[in-house]
Amino acid sequence: DALRRKVLRKIDLRTIPCVMLLYLACFVDRSNIGNAKVAGLERDLHLKGIQFNIALSAFTITYIIVKIPSNHILRKVGAKFWLPFLVFCWGVVTVFSAFMSNYASLLAVRAVLGFCEGGLQPGVILYLSSLYKPEELQLRVGLSFCSTALSHILGGFLAFAIHRRMDGFAGKGAWSWIFIIEGTLTIFVAVVVWFFLCSSIETAPYLTPSEREFAAETLPSLDDERNTLHLEEFEWFECRRAFLEPQVWLIAAAQLFSSLPYIPALVTVIASALLADRWRIRGPIVLACVPVGIIGYLMLIFSKSTGTRYAAFFFVVSGLYPAIPCLVCITPINTSGVVKRATCVGIQGMIQGLSILIGPFIYIKGEPEVKGHKIALGLTCGAWALTAANVLYCHFENSRKASGRRDHLVAQYLEQFRAGQTRAPIGDRSPNFYFTL
Repeated sequence: DALRRKVLRKIDLRTIPCVMLLYLACFVDRSNIGNAKVAGLERDLHLKGIQFNIALSAFTITYIIVKIPSNHILRKVGAKFWLPFLVFCWGVVTVFSAFMSNYASLLAVRAVLGFCEGGLQPGVILYLSSLYKPEELQLRVGLSFCSTALSHILGGFLAFAIHRRMDGFAGKGAWSWIFIIEGTLTIFVAVVVWFFLCSSIETAPYLTPSEREFAAETLPSLDDERNTLHLEEFEWFECRRAFLEPQVWLIAAAQLFSSLPYIPALVTVIASALLADRWRIRGPIVLACVPVGIIGYLMLIFSKSTGTRYAAFFFVVSGLYPAIPCLVCITPINTSGVVKRATCVGIQGMIQGLSILIGPFIYIKGEPEVKGHKIALGLTCGAWALTAANVLYCHFENSRKASGRRDHLVAQYLEQFRAGQTRAPIGDRSPNFYFTL
């Protein structure tokens, strides 16, 4: 209705630009290592063989392990503090990257950078899922991801300008100035976002008291108060439920396989997000888009024509890029219970982070590109198959709930509640909670 649209517009105008800035800072910093390589980092640090590839993967361990703890810290301290704090930290690390002198210092910096960056993506997804209904979520995630397009443009432009104008300035190479300038901009973004971001609807100063009350009443789904991340106490029992949730493993693995060719395709991202939210489906959108990317990889493998291979690039990015927001949204939509959802989103981010470990070794300097294309094709086919498996699983569970074959979960939950195993709401165990396909 009109009031909901008014409230949504206010939330969007205050939240989405902040999240886009956070993602922008993330992906600019993510790509600056490649730009620094072009500007002479590999030469000045005397890197040999695949040392640069190893350095690209150095932060993967800390990047992965920090995701679940980071989400639970966010629940306690609030998104307003935690998300800008993470960005501020990696901005500082990026600035200090300018003073690396050898391979060991590069590895150390990358490990610390992974520790700082790891919590952003799952934290943003958890935060947005606390502000929007499931049918409103993916469009906002898609819009946030669109800032990656600007990050590639901005990062490349800054690197080019710095390389042309500042190489050798104050006795430092162009790659050092790339880290100093982009890290300083990241710190600035963190400070700006801290002033504007709100942790929850209840603390949103841009909403009137009546609007905050209305938003809080219309947002919760079943017993799960999505807009109050801090109310539910941490429980290891709920974390165990998260690790035993089949969907999180299927979708996270599918996301791992499809996220390697991570190049922007703005039109298809927005179009797929609009359709997914309108039709309230996610997996079928992925199943429709990914084959377009598969066709692109087949063209890259079998064609020798430069024009055809260039066209294949558009197939790959148009097919795979819109799948990422869909896969990201399935987990927070289909898991209920704040502790379980925070843990599931963290698990998904951990598995997705493995792509950063695998990616640098798919395309290795000196090896035929077609080998990398074949590996990426296999992973993309795996993503399609795993997504199809998750759609079938959700359909299977929904049909069982509709026929009453999952009613016993209520009694099981009540028994666990009385035994003191959990104080969380019934959440996705409820027979009335249906999974989004």
